[in-house]
Amino acid sequence: MADFNDNFFIQSVLNSIDDLNQIDRVVAAELGLPPFPSFEDLLRRGWRPSSAHSNPAPATSSVGVPQRQSNGPNSDQQNGSQSAAVAQRGPPAIRAVHPRLCPRPLAPSHRPSLAHANSTPAQQGVIGRARATKRKSPDDEEEDIPANGGEPAGKRQSLGGAKLVGTTKELPGFPASKEPLPTDWTLELVVTKYPNHTLLPSVLDAFTQYFWTGNDIYKRFSPEITQEWNKVFPNQPGNALHKRLIGRWKKMGSAALRDLINAPKIVPCFAIGEPYFGKSNPGNLDLNPRAPRKPVKNE
Repeated sequence: MADFNDNFFIQSVLNSIDDLNQIDRVVAAELGLPPFPSFEDLLRRGWRPSSAHSNPAPATSSVGVPQRQSNGPNSDQQNGSQSAAVAQRGPPAIRAVHPRLCPRPLAPSHRPSLAHANSTPAQQGVIGRARATKRKSPDDEEEDIPANGGEPAGKRQSLGGAKLVGTTKELPGFPASKEPLPTDWTLELVVTKYPNHTLLPSVLDAFTQYFWTGNDIYKRFSPEITQEWNKVFPNQPGNALHKRLIGRWKKMGSAALRDLINAPKIVPCFAIGEPYFGKSNPGNLDLNPRAPRKPVKNE
């Protein structure tokens, strides 16, 4: 048994040395050094290995581990016959090494994320900063809607806690926002008869020209409209209107907003009587003399 283990150990050492020699020959060729002795060189120098089939590999188990010899009554006889066979065969054969280059390099310890791997260099410069960027509130987003109604191809929005598709959730019992307004419509007509049109961009622009706030619109609703509006916007219903106004102002920009305020009025405020001007400050441009001014801090 000891001779068999020694033979197996010697075979493993020789195989490892042959692997190293193969790598050394590649490195020597790259550096311009004399090559190490090959298998044929060893044969010319008198090395006489036995054939590969005369030195079979030891029996292994299902997991590839060499099986141990039994200690039965015939174990001494088996060990003796194995020792004699090893002595007759001579030194173990040198295993032929499959030609190969140096081992493959190890994988990097830090792999790039999928976002970097699947993006262009220009996009990679932006990745990582998106989380730190302040995103717009859904209330600040605005969709272009025709002045005479129509649904935008917009995304789902949230105003005042209510989930809305397109412009707004329709209030039952009142004309839908798709229906066109009368040609002689006024702000008074919208807040008393057409509440579903209050969040249309063209109507918001008309409110902006008169500096109406969200509360200015809400407090002029009729009792029936107020009741239905509170069901859609239970939390601060007037604030939902003001948020939509702010979203419209942000989308327009300072220059367009200034032109809108200085332009002729889109529609009259009331059918009869003097117009009402609110106290909003669109875009913080200080174009409304009625808007409250923030106190200036002394330097």
